[in-house]
Amino acid sequence: MTKVLLLLTGGAIGTLARYGLSGLTHKFFEGTFPLGTLMVNLAGSLIIGLIWGLWESNNIPTGM
Repeated sequence: MTKVLLLLTGGAIGTLARYGLSGLTHKFFEGTFPLGTLMVNLAGSLIIGLIWGLWESNNIPTGM
């Protein structure tokens, strides 16, 4: 049950962050290239990489 709640929370935060950052990027940078999508994907990749690195460096068990 805890894993499900963590997944739901992470999904909700990710969805809101994607929506906000994409809208903000489209507001300041207009054009045909989907810059908002690019920025959201780069930011998400960076955050996931940082969390993964912290997780691995602290030897936190995955529980699987």
